[in-house]
Amino acid sequence: MPSITSSPTNIVYSTAAGTGTLQGAINLAQSTGLPLFIAPGIYTEASVIIAGTVTIYARKDSVQLRSSTSNAFVMQIGSGTTSSRIPGVVIRGLNFDGENKPLGGQNGLLQFFNADRMVVEDCFFWRSTSSGLYLYGAEGRVSGNRCDNCSASLSSVNGAGLTIENNYLTNSLNTGIECYRSPWAVSQTYFDGTIIQRNRVYTVLNNSGGSGQWGNAIACNGLRFLRIADNFISNANYSAIRVNYCKDVTISSNQVDAAREVAIFVENPADYAGGWTNVVISGNTLNNVGGGIVCVNNNAGSRRATITGNAIYYVKKNTFTEYTDGVSGGYSRITHGVGIWLAADCIADGNTIEYAEAAGIAAIFSGTWNGQGAPDQNTVTALISNNILKYCYVGVGYSDNDPRTFVEISGNIIVGAGAFQIVKMAVTSLPSPAPEGNYYGPPAPVAGAPEMGGVSNAVSTRWSFNRNKIVSATV
Repeated sequence: MPSITSSPTNIVYSTAAGTGTLQGAINLAQSTGLPLFIAPGIYTEASVIIAGTVTIYARKDSVQLRSSTSNAFVMQIGSGTTSSRIPGVVIRGLNFDGENKPLGGQNGLLQFFNADRMVVEDCFFWRSTSSGLYLYGAEGRVSGNRCDNCSASLSSVNGAGLTIENNYLTNSLNTGIECYRSPWAVSQTYFDGTIIQRNRVYTVLNNSGGSGQWGNAIACNGLRFLRIADNFISNANYSAIRVNYCKDVTISSNQVDAAREVAIFVENPADYAGGWTNVVISGNTLNNVGGGIVCVNNNAGSRRATITGNAIYYVKKNTFTEYTDGVSGGYSRITHGVGIWLAADCIADGNTIEYAEAAGIAAIFSGTWNGQGAPDQNTVTALISNNILKYCYVGVGYSDNDPRTFVEISGNIIVGAGAFQIVKMAVTSLPSPAPEGNYYGPPAPVAGAPEMGGVSNAVSTRWSFNRNKIVSATV
């Protein structure tokens, strides 16, 4: 067994022969108020619980923690979701190897419950069948960590004032970073204040199947006051950034390559929670995606998004297998191939979109809705202006079926449109056996709809078109 020694400055846990356990070393560090240093080595341990303030550290990549049982090793701070708040726990420089073992009902290899001013940095989480790092009710900083081959790399539930930054996450089997509130009905949507910035998230799978629940590099649900900025994301099976039911959100300066479905997806897929509102999406670069930026689902009052200064290239109609429940009920999914898809009270201004297989920008919506499905009589508006749209099948697609919509499309430069510069479009259904009523297919021009690219009508018209510059493709 390892040994435990102490000095005036710290407690040392090492592989030298002794009678100590990691739990015993932690208990001694907590009772003395001294930091615990774990000396280099591979440690095979039973899971441990931390009940109070402590600092545990090691030289980076020098310590590996494994399990001595049939379940994975878990280091837990706090007794559970109802535990008293614990301040000032610092975990630094440890490697957690889940060995692909079950977690015995636990949520992560390292998990915090109700922690204040917590710090997790320079750790490595590997081969977890659940989360690498799991946080519940946590406030603090998660920085400089590495995760590989975890079902979810980093998870936060009911956070408040959490910063997730400078982490490097690879081969996430279902989710990269997930932050959500539980439960997150409209009455529970309150200040969260999470910042997700400067992370690198590469390769996110959806091994659990689904239709977008998994496969997202950054996924947030039910948060209020959220910032997602300056992240590098590559090869996500669904979205690079997926934001559901969130309010007061900025998504800026992220760089995305190869998102199979929608790169940045702001949605409200069900009526039982409050709609998204107050979203700013700016300065992102997106390349090789199944959809660019989408703000949809006007149910429950979703509205108010500003989409500016984004550069989007190569938006494809990808085809892959999607599932109605887990990995059962598979059907063929075709992404919509639209650069920017607008909903209620949205602005798309100053964006550059090149090569979108369906449309550069789509404004296809039917107003806002309340939670019971009855129409909300609010006026619905959108502004599409000053965008450069090159070599898209349709430059701007729109639907003016809802009499409450008032939209202006003006000042755009549309170059080399494949079929139409500006035309009325409608959503399409996916082929059977997709779920009944599934209108998630690519939009298509309405048969017989006129070309509006050269039209300038009165600004008082419900849908007004003005001063759009149409340029033919150059051979």
